[in-house]
Amino acid sequence: MKNFVLYGGIALGLLGIIVTGITYFIGVEAMVSLWTAGIELVLFVGLYIYLGLRFRKLHGGYLSYKDSFTLIFFMSVISYVITGLFLILLYHVINPSLPEKLQDATIQKAVAWMQKFDVPQDKIDEQIGKMQGDNSQFSIGSQLRSIPISFIISAIIALLLALFIRKNPPPFQTNTLDDNPPS
Repeated sequence: MKNFVLYGGIALGLLGIIVTGITYFIGVEAMVSLWTAGIELVLFVGLYIYLGLRFRKLHGGYLSYKDSFTLIFFMSVISYVITGLFLILLYHVINPSLPEKLQDATIQKAVAWMQKFDVPQDKIDEQIGKMQGDNSQFSIGSQLRSIPISFIISAIIALLLALFIRKNPPPFQTNTLDDNPPS
């Protein structure tokens, strides 16, 4: 299981880097889009299920809930670490002005949503003030502090996905002496 988890986590982490790179080259709007986030979620959930089912098939067609959870959780942890390190590199080395652009685009989207729901202008202005003052979510310290939260979210996702991957052997499967010859 260790090798499969390692290779699967690395592959998913590299895919996360590729997806981030594609959205980066499309533009800041794509990076803050709910559509992009939704597509990424469906893509990664589908890949976790695919990899889990593939692992189950490689191991006789049965996989316990615990092993399904362990498989998905540790693949997501490895993937998150790889993608997270890339984001730190992107925000602080490749394009240090990107966090400010992301924050501005996020504020513009939030204002558009609030206006769509007829939020009073004074409340919108108040929210803009709060959002403009907080650019710390992109700091290295903030990103490192978010790791435990990400692991909790990964655990919850793994708990749910393990329901789709697990498959226990039939409860009354009997072994005869012919099935298990003495060693």
